[in-house]
Amino acid sequence: MPIVIFLSFGRGNVPDVPGLARAASQLGLIFTLQAALLLGLLGYFAGHVGRWLHRNANAGLWLDRIAAAVFAGLGLKMILGL
Repeated sequence: MPIVIFLSFGRGNVPDVPGLARAASQLGLIFTLQAALLLGLLGYFAGHVGRWLHRNANAGLWLDRIAAAVFAGLGLKMILGL
């Protein structure tokens, strides 16, 4: 979705305004830094959760049961047409 926002700033959609290239570049840089930070944190914490699940087999078992219940519920929803 964010790429659509950047594409909407093309030459045909925006009048010729001084400083537009600089503003678009700054917006792109902010977006890139934000994505790098958030995805880096996601990877960092996913590693911690993965190690915790590897150490606690019982937690992994319950996580599998929860996933099975979610998939069973989605399957029932599809079958019943809700």
